[in-house]
Parts: sequence; structure tokens; C-alpha cells
Amino acid sequence: MTIISLDVVSKNLIVNVDVDGGILYVYLDGKFLQSITNYHSLDVVNLDVAELYTGNTVSILYFIDGVLVSGTNVELIRETSSHSTILKSIPILDIFSDDDLVYIDELKNNLFNKLKTRGSILHNYLLSKNDENEDFENFWKSIVSYLILFKISTKNIVYGLLGENNDLVSTFLTQRGYILSSDESKEELEDIRSFFYKEITKRGTFYSFKEENLSYLKQGEFLKLIRKDKSDELLINLYEDKDFGFSVGNSSPLYRGLETQGGVLKSDGSDLNELITISSSLDYRLEVQTTGVGNLTIGFEFYDVDDNLIEYSKSSTSGLLENLLLDSLSLERDTFIEGFLFNKDKLENSKLTLNIGVGNSLIFNENHYKVKPIIQVTGSLEIVSYKINLVSTPYSRGLIQVNNFISAYYKNNSTKTFTDVDDITVRFLLPYHVHWRSFQTTLNNSPCDGEQEPNWKETGNFVCEKVLGINTGKVEVEEEDKNICTSSGLRWVGKGIDYHKCPKCLPSGLEVSAGSISCECVASVLISSFGCNCMEVSISSCSIGCNCINEF
Repeated sequence: MTIISLDVVSKNLIVNVDVDGGILYVYLDGKFLQSITNYHSLDVVNLDVAELYTGNTVSILYFIDGVLVSGTNVELIRETSSHSTILKSIPILDIFSDDDLVYIDELKNNLFNKLKTRGSILHNYLLSKNDENEDFENFWKSIVSYLILFKISTKNIVYGLLGENNDLVSTFLTQRGYILSSDESKEELEDIRSFFYKEITKRGTFYSFKEENLSYLKQGEFLKLIRKDKSDELLINLYEDKDFGFSVGNSSPLYRGLETQGGVLKSDGSDLNELITISSSLDYRLEVQTTGVGNLTIGFEFYDVDDNLIEYSKSSTSGLLENLLLDSLSLERDTFIEGFLFNKDKLENSKLTLNIGVGNSLIFNENHYKVKPIIQVTGSLEIVSYKINLVSTPYSRGLIQVNNFISAYYKNNSTKTFTDVDDITVRFLLPYHVHWRSFQTTLNNSPCDGEQEPNWKETGNFVCEKVLGINTGKVEVEEEDKNICTSSGLRWVGKGIDYHKCPKCLPSGLEVSAGSISCECVASVLISSFGCNCMEVSISSCSIGCNCINEF
């Protein structure tokens, strides 16, 4: 036995099964409804039923000569409503509940009766001869039916009666200008719908970027847009006018420092037990000011995405596992200490000590999401100030006529592209006169991003270039790379000939030893040079070389 159709129209159960002869027994929710004798598949039987809803079970048993041949149970779904055959082809069917569909006829008749009541809605001249006309009724009932559907759908959307249909709620919100990530849950969509106007009023303020807690409802619209997770780093910094261009003590064309920027401040030392969210792709600066005498230990504990204590970081100088910058360092006076937490791609270098010449900075690994400071002191030593902040911007701030400039560091977890997020932020969430520059924390957007050039500075040391052990008169100067991003160490650079620093014998081309003063041969006489007293020698001797009596 195959069910061809089982439908409901005007509370009539329509039975159409593929059998030939025999008897059909029809049950509704286990209760006998009717028997049909000599049923054929060409027959369509309407069974009058008082109430039919989704969840009702229709049972059909097929007997031939008193013997059960087959049976089937069918649970009615949305099509059990009185208008299923009409509405099932309508795209907006999912807006309506079963109860809505049950009462559509009642609502339609009620509104139609109001419409045709004289003096109510329609003009009397339209009603004088047409109120009982079949064409009149069909025409106006079609309009009334649309109005009823519109009324019910609006009610369901406004009051959140759409069940699991997220697409309709999303469409409702996006048509009103709200920005969605396309993967919101039903609960999140309901929160937005319920507080839609309250959320919209936050645009153009920092409330769009505010994170009161990790509940979706209390996140700013930007945080909802990027689908921020509790373990993600988010830095939003609004610069002051003095932070760009030329400003004494604040900014210069090549300056990138962020020491004074509150938006990138991660900790001010007020709570050393807090877990500080970081990004392993960024560089952070640690600043400690001490007073008094005693021993100082500085370090960090490292935590994963679930706040579990995990392995150490690497030492910036040795590359070995380490979590301390200083270990019981003895301090005899007030001391300012500066160190770094470098991004995971940083290479170790023996020169990457702290500013005091000892200790080491630390290098993240990719599993680090949070840190907790370690500060230990002995004796009369005290911590005057403690601060952790982002090191610097990936760009210099030698800009003029710039105001209301915001830089942002964030991780985009939404289905939208990073560019799309920025475009939406600028268009909808920021005031029109704000400049926006953003960076992904999933990439290495630290100050060491991109191609870096070493910053070579002379140390004051020099040597004299020698060929086969003989001084050439050329000076080599020692230089050190001061760029923390390249950290190329030391090098020797030739600065050309400098007879004062590195003298040689002329004109023979042979040189005296380093530190000696040169003696120039003129005819058969050695002329004193730079106060060097030389004995007379022949020209032939001069061709071999000059021997200074006094060397230093």
C-alpha cells in the first residue's frame, strides 16, 4: 500500500492510497475514524475531522477478505492546516505557525465582514449592488487574505515568534541597517531584535567597541561583527593631536612609540594576579621603576586559549625555554628597567638583553594567549611603577593635519573578510571625521612587520686595516645594529684612509705597525712626520721601507 496523498482542506482529511478493492480502516491518534469498503486508488475520500494539528498521527490499515495486508502510520506536519494546499507553495510559508494557519479563515472572514459593512471601510456605492456578488467576494477576499498574511507575519517577526527560522530574523535586521556576521544563533538574533534601537544608538561612540563581558548581548556592535572570542586580543587606541607630526616630547616624523597611549596599555600593575590577554603575533613592552636596595625577580606565567598554565616562552638571548627576565638581580640604587615580550616569529640574539645590560627579554610561542606577571623583591626594594603596553605602531607617525585617528588590532572570526569588516566599521560605526587604521593580530603586525633596515650606530671602537700584517692606513669602525627588529649585532665598516689614526710609510707603500707614526722619504732624508724623529737613510733604504725611531 502506497500513500498517494494525505492532506487537509477545510478540516477534511483527504485520503488517497494506491490499493485496489478491500477495506481501509482509518484511525486518528489511535482512535477509529472510519472504514472505507471497496476502496480503489482512483477514489478520493474526504473525512470530516473536527481538529487536525501538526503531530496528529493518521493510521491506515488495509484488509482483503478479513486479512490484514498492510498498514502505515503518518504523522501530520504543517500541511495539516486548513490552508495547506494553498500556502505550501508560498515562499513565506515558514513565517506562519500551525495555529496561524488554523485561524486564517476565521480572521479572513472577520475582516471581510467588516469590509462589506455599510459605512465601515468601503464606500456605499461599491456595496449597493455587489456585496452579495461572487466576483466581488472573490476579489476582496483575495485582498483580505494578503492583509491577514501580512499582519500575522509582521506580528511573528516583531514579537519573535518565528521559531528556528533565523533567515527571516536576519533579513528583518539587515533591512533595517544592522550588520550581522551571517552565523548568529537564534538566541543572538533575538537579543539583537529585542534591543535593536538601543544598539543602533551606540554607533559613533566607543560603546560599539566596548566589552562589558563576554555575553553576546553586552558586546559592542564591532565585537559582534568580528565574532570576538574571550581569548582574542583587541586594542583600540584613539590618538591625540600631539601624537602626530612634530610635537616636542611626544612625536616626530619617524617616531612609532606607544608608551603614553592608554588604548594599548595592557597592565598598570594595579593587579598583578590578573590574566592579561595578548597576541603572540605582537610585541609588548615591559617597564619597571624601582627604588631602594634589594634583589629583583621579573617574569611571566603563560596560559593557553582555555586559561590553562602551559610551557615557558623562549629567552631572547639564548633561545632556550625561559619565563624570567631577571632572576634575583641585586640593585643598589633606583633603577629603570625596560624589557620586551617579542612576537613568536622573533629570532633570538645575544644582544637582546634588557636596557640595563643584563637579563633577557622573552619570545612568545603560538600557544600563548594570556600572561600573568611575576614580581618578587627582597630587602627595602620597592616597585614604584609597572606597565605593559604595545611596543609601537607598524608605521611612523610623521603626519600633519591629522586628528581623530584610531588604530585597531583585532582578530576577525566572522565569515566576512578583513577588508569588509573595515569598510563596515568606517561606514556605520565611526563618526564621519575619524581616520581608521587596523591590523590583524593573526598576522605578525608588530613593529617588526615587513621589510626592516638595520639601524647602525658607531660604538667608538676602530681598528686599522692590515694586508699581510702591514698597516694600510685605512680605518675600520665598529658599528652596532640598534634596531630591535633586525638585531644584526656588530660589524666592522671601512671608512677610507685616515693617516692620523692608521699611518703608513710613503711613498714606498709599505706600512709601519699599528699605532706608529708615519715617516715620509724625501730624497735621501726621512722627514719627521707628526713629531716622529727618524734617522737618515738612503733612497734605496726608503724603497724597502721606513723605520721610525719612536713608535707608540
